[in-house]
Amino acid sequence: MASLNQEGTAGSASSPTSRWREYTQLSRQIKQAGLLDRRRAWYAAKISLNLALLAAGGAAFVALEDSWWQLVTAAYLAVVFTQLAFVGHDAGHRQIFRSRRGNDLAGLLHGNLGVGVSFGWWVPKHNLHHSNPNHEDLDPDIGIAVLAFTVGQARDKRGLVRFIARHQGFLFFPLLLLEAAHLHLASAKAIVRGRGRANAVEATLLLAHAAGYLTALLLVLSPLQSPESSRAGGSSESGGVQDGVVGRGLLPAGPDDPEPGTGDDAGGVWVALAAGAGVGVQAPGPGRGQA
Repeated sequence: MASLNQEGTAGSASSPTSRWREYTQLSRQIKQAGLLDRRRAWYAAKISLNLALLAAGGAAFVALEDSWWQLVTAAYLAVVFTQLAFVGHDAGHRQIFRSRRGNDLAGLLHGNLGVGVSFGWWVPKHNLHHSNPNHEDLDPDIGIAVLAFTVGQARDKRGLVRFIARHQGFLFFPLLLLEAAHLHLASAKAIVRGRGRANAVEATLLLAHAAGYLTALLLVLSPLQSPESSRAGGSSESGGVQDGVVGRGLLPAGPDDPEPGTGDDAGGVWVALAAGAGVGVQAPGPGRGQA
């Protein structure tokens, strides 16, 4: 009995060493096979393609203006931004460049500036995930408030969160739509709590991303822009009725005459009437009106 206990103890003590030796051997074989070699040409092509796709999506966004087709543009850009995030992910794993500085630069441009997620906050969190995958206490990726990955997590939840966790199988994909908002919010919190030059750089890039995003929305889909003005599109020389909407750019009356079309200096004036009630009236010459 004592010998069995001693044998079991010895086996347990040597088990971690044995597993580490196997991991080292496997890692060496993978490196020798070239599976971890950096593919600079592939990443150069990938980044160039992503930029081209992003430019195409931006052009479509501007061209479509306030149209329901913007829903298609939104879905397209969601895919493009995900591809940008993938490149930032690989930069976080130091897979693109040999130097840390090069990978950090790629990560900041793709993460902070490209998709609005703090690279400096995400990398340590992601490293913890890889160091402790699916560990209930140490893996931050399974510490999600509204989801339960273990029976213990489900038991500890209360109220609405408990209800959501109980039905998370049905609510998973709708909840997944909120993950982007969570990443942006967590990034902002990390920047507010951070200090130093690197944090200032990250904050500047995140603000640039937010400013560009909001500027594009306000210029193309501005709530202050009326549909009539975007559809009429008339110049100050050709105002008129189009699609039931009176065009813009009505000429004023003569400066010295209280009534349009009656003074010597009134070369021409448009009188805009509601659609269906009349047409534009132009005075082709001084003192003359013509309906």
